Amino acid sequence: MERKGLRARNRAQGARKGERETYPRRGSILITNDDGISAPGLVELERALRKRYGGRIVTVAPAFQSTATSRSISLLKALRCDEIAPGRYAVEGTPVDCVLWGIRFLLKGDAALVISGINHGPNLGHDIAYSGTVSAALEAARLGIPALAASLAAEKAEDFSEAVGYTMKFVRRLLRRPLPEGVAVSVNVPGGIPKGVRVTRPGNAMFANKILERRDPFGRPYYWLAGGGRVRKRHEPGTDINAVLDGYISVTPLDSDLFAPYTDLNFLEE
Repeated sequence: MERKGLRARNRAQGARKGERETYPRRGSILITNDDGISAPGLVELERALRKRYGGRIVTVAPAFQSTATSRSISLLKALRCDEIAPGRYAVEGTPVDCVLWGIRFLLKGDAALVISGINHGPNLGHDIAYSGTVSAALEAARLGIPALAASLAAEKAEDFSEAVGYTMKFVRRLLRRPLPEGVAVSVNVPGGIPKGVRVTRPGNAMFANKILERRDPFGRPYYWLAGGGRVRKRHEPGTDINAVLDGYISVTPLDSDLFAPYTDLNFLEE
């Protein structure tokens, strides 16, 4: 009776909102990140997810810090994948390695959703091209699995409570209404109490806007690719950067196939 009542309510709500009727997706929920399997953002999100979804949760994350690895995979070394606790796997590889191994080998494709994060710091603008967190979600989308990348866009990533709460909310909705195939969602939660949620597009900010030269004890030069720190400059309306600066959660849809159909290249065929 209870299940029948739930379905009836879902049909009624879908009719009111003009949405198609959907039911929760079955299968495991895979968690990964690029900050490493011991990172507080992942640990706090994992705790909340396990409390709600229990044995459906499987964590496959890098054994070490893997920030800015983008969509790289390990081709020239073997992957070491250790189960360090029940349902928790540490992989000596990149975030995309984790998704590939987790979905294709461990779960045999039986995944309902992939969640990447919660990242320690923002993934905004063009930075998403470098992000291991976002790239893990895009790889899952490429494999046909709905995916969400979550980031805490605060100067100091210490309090993850709001980011965890909103990520849980988005997870519940994505399990009931999956994304179009090949699409992932990048979520950036500002510090403090968010004012609300905005659907956005990527802005134009880039992380590595400084190259710092240093000298080692032997006088040889070496270099650091240095980011600009906290994003302060405003960008065009509707961008992820503006949403976060305004105190809103940014939700950005991203396509995994990298194809730009709006670009006219017919002149190259002449």
